Amino acid sequence: MARIATIVSEIAVDWNELPSFRRNSDARILERIPDSALRPGLTREVAIDTAWLIVSRESYGLLVRRRHHSPDDFQTWMRQALTAALLDPAGR
Repeated sequence: MARIATIVSEIAVDWNELPSFRRNSDARILERIPDSALRPGLTREVAIDTAWLIVSRESYGLLVRRRHHSPDDFQTWMRQALTAALLDPAGR
């Protein structure tokens, strides 16, 4: 029984660390975008946080599960939202 409790605790820790892991993953992806392509005045850290929010499971759940949009609609919305929020309009 103690072994099961340990495993459950490890799963809970992993679950709690998922958002940080995802944010770090988003940061690595955004490293490919040069600072000059970001919206004027947008810092890299704010860009990462913005992307983290837009591509979150929570956003997906709200739009697809609660509002009954299709997964394809979510992909389209996500792409448009990321472009509008992160990229310099002059460079698009």
